[in-house]
Amino acid sequence: AASTASKSSAETGSKLVLDQMVCSEATLSEAVEFIRSKSREIDPKKQGVNIVLKPEAQASPAKITLSLKSVPVDEALRYCAELSGMKLEANGTVFIIGPAGSK
Repeated sequence: AASTASKSSAETGSKLVLDQMVCSEATLSEAVEFIRSKSREIDPKKQGVNIVLKPEAQASPAKITLSLKSVPVDEALRYCAELSGMKLEANGTVFIIGPAGSK
């Protein structure tokens, strides 16, 4: 049977590839907003990926510095989460970034 359900965030995030991502001393919120915006630009449907930052992630004082080329969106999100001491989860059609010890 044909399904009209949305693709999972993991499927979309691994298929959308950022040509380049460079951050220097960016906050997690700034890095995630860059990824969110770019994912919409490169998505043929212009939808991009859904990303939720838990309050602890939004308040993270960590500064992210990285330089990536030809990286899937989900990997870029994972690197940003790890560099800020957070973790990335894919839940249905949404990526969630929160504290490393949370469920």
